[in-house]
Amino acid sequence: MINRKKTHFSSNVDNVLVTGIRIKRNESVSLSTSFKKDLKTRIYHKLRFGSNSAENASVLLGLLNYLKMIDIHYFNKINAKYLSEDGLTCCEQLKRIIATEKQKKTV
Repeated sequence: MINRKKTHFSSNVDNVLVTGIRIKRNESVSLSTSFKKDLKTRIYHKLRFGSNSAENASVLLGLLNYLKMIDIHYFNKINAKYLSEDGLTCCEQLKRIIATEKQKKTV
């Protein structure tokens, strides 16, 4: 017997959100808008304030790699937006911050 409390009907008109991944009408996948906005804000704070930021650069790098697996176009957009003056992408800047933080811990 079908448990009506556990079933959900969705049409192709709606975007479906399953475990944080949004399935669009054209059957492509993306991440939720709130996830993208939150990630962009967290990256901005880490790159702007560096070690004074409460954000963990390793976590942000992991989230960026997750974004890259799901939505490569938005990943490229973030990397282009936070391109440094010396030409480093967002990921490269975070890797530099991680290396700097590791050096400070060993000293």
